[in-house]
Amino acid sequence: MRILFVVDQYLHSNNGTTITARRFARELIARGHEVRVACQADASAPSDAPAPGDAPAPGSAAPADAAPDADPTAAGCVRADDGVLVYPQPELRIPVFQGLVDRQGMTLARADRASMARALAWCDVVHFFMPFSLEHTGVLMARQLGVPATAAFHVQPQNLSSSVGLGRSRRFNDMLFRAFDWSLYRHVDHVHCPSDMIASQLRAHGYANTLHVISNGIEDSFAYRREPKPARLAGRVVVTMVGRYSREKRQDVVIRGVAASRHREKIVLVLAGQGPTERELRRLAARLGVDARFGFMPQPRLRGVLAQTDVYVHASDMEAEAMSCMEAFATGLVPIIANSPLSATPQFALDDRSLFAAGDPQDLARHLDWWIEHPQERERMGHAYAREAEGYRIGVCVGRFERMLRRAVANAPAPRGTLPPDSSHVSDERPTHVVRMRHWGSFTTPDGYDYLRLGRVATAGYWAFRVVLDIAAWLVTGVVLGVRVRGRKNLKAVRGGFVSVSNHVQTLDCGMALRALRGRRAYFVSLEENFALAWVGGIVRLAGAVPVPRRPRQFVQQVCALTQALGQGSVVHVYPEGALLPYADCLRPFATGAFHLAVRAGVPVVPMVIRQAPRCGLGRLLHRHPRLTLTVLPPLWADPSLPRAQAVPELADRCWRVMDRALRQGGDGL
Repeated sequence: MRILFVVDQYLHSNNGTTITARRFARELIARGHEVRVACQADASAPSDAPAPGDAPAPGSAAPADAAPDADPTAAGCVRADDGVLVYPQPELRIPVFQGLVDRQGMTLARADRASMARALAWCDVVHFFMPFSLEHTGVLMARQLGVPATAAFHVQPQNLSSSVGLGRSRRFNDMLFRAFDWSLYRHVDHVHCPSDMIASQLRAHGYANTLHVISNGIEDSFAYRREPKPARLAGRVVVTMVGRYSREKRQDVVIRGVAASRHREKIVLVLAGQGPTERELRRLAARLGVDARFGFMPQPRLRGVLAQTDVYVHASDMEAEAMSCMEAFATGLVPIIANSPLSATPQFALDDRSLFAAGDPQDLARHLDWWIEHPQERERMGHAYAREAEGYRIGVCVGRFERMLRRAVANAPAPRGTLPPDSSHVSDERPTHVVRMRHWGSFTTPDGYDYLRLGRVATAGYWAFRVVLDIAAWLVTGVVLGVRVRGRKNLKAVRGGFVSVSNHVQTLDCGMALRALRGRRAYFVSLEENFALAWVGGIVRLAGAVPVPRRPRQFVQQVCALTQALGQGSVVHVYPEGALLPYADCLRPFATGAFHLAVRAGVPVVPMVIRQAPRCGLGRLLHRHPRLTLTVLPPLWADPSLPRAQAVPELADRCWRVMDRALRQGGDGL
């Protein structure tokens, strides 16, 4: 595949996101793929650019003709020090906040649309690393051109909010989650999450993407390695932490913890990194009398320092994964990790001896003292941590990442301008309701609404009430109305969950569907207004109905919940016509929501058709309406050869045709 990485900073490896991008690029190239990068770079050749055939200096870029390339899409490219072709993007400087960005050691970029267009014309798939201006423009252009796109969630909102003193503000962080979603993630289907913790946060904030939990990985160069200390450190205990100097990383807790240790006089504290809080950290260490060493370390030197370290500490309150901690325990170090709910790093702790209370220097000191005083146990656990690291090797992680990219290509959205389906079959217009039911009060779906009711008590209550409903449905629709149900054998062909759809022609047609779905947990999609009905609202809720929220955030939560239900083998029943039209004798245009849900969850659609026939004999005297028969048709699957944007309307159109044929001709409609 031709893979394009879009990341603000690629040329300088001073942060975890850039390091991940460079490692993944190198590994993908080794697997036979082509990788190029769109990032901030100087489009003009530097005056000291290497001659053709020479390697660029680290952190620099050379003209692309340093390695001739006849590809016209490479026009204007430069070559990074690792040999990857780079599409240069201009730097984005932010008034007022630029000083803070510079102190973080970061560089932001804005899109050069001509350069980005060449990059997108070259690639088979594009992957975005950060949710900022460059990526926002890039993902909109990718959608316009029909280029498959994926994204990674490397930037925690708390990382940004902590820089302005709002790291603990839930409201501000929620706003950043929404901003990130608007900027990038709502435009892609597949998102790379470095940890389960990040995936859980995205689900909690209503992200409707397909989430792929894939570690950023550990390079093979970080392997078990212990070296003797130099003479100047003889008899000393080396404690190390690696990370950007910023408030959420909590190097201050490490300094205070060392100061509170019984062994403070022989501890040498190494705080490797750079960032805006370096000056105050130096002052704190000097005031508390802690022997601390500061400064950024390139990878070769860092590996040497870790080989001479005795204990590794990771005190960060907020962390997407913590590559530095992974690299440390891969070399045979025992980590002591802050047990913070906003950090994914505690997942690596093999037991409680490697966890301390987040933000508590005294608890950190107790753990430090224990490990310092038990060198044999420290060595034994060091080997255990090194073995644990093998499951996070970069090769394993990039293999999973590669599968995500292939899946994105297979389900790619079509470029804008694709012809819509037949408007007489599929329509996004909101239908008009002709039946007015009495509503008392109002109902608005609250944030965090429990759509699935999967708790033990709720589940037991559902099945108990379902028995009553099934009996009532049979009595009312079967005995009183004389409705027949046919074709239930077609449900036997479906293993697991599915989306069922039917025409909406009778007030009690949900009871007919319940009879067809006997024995399966079913969720009926219903208007919010139906939950405010004078006496039916409570029954609607108990029967398993779920409201269709009007607010976007709650709507995304509902889609995620129903996708989960389908994955667990439940049924979601939808009326794609949208509105009830009593005893309509023809099929109306379908909305695509049900079919989007089926394609997203990878489940079939089971059509159900309610047909009408004249009554005869005594039935003509007892009933003024025609006799109804609900027929279950064979399941329909989305076309796997189509991208999602085309598969959804195609499935809706095909389902409409099958149901229309069954209505007009009888039989199964095929």
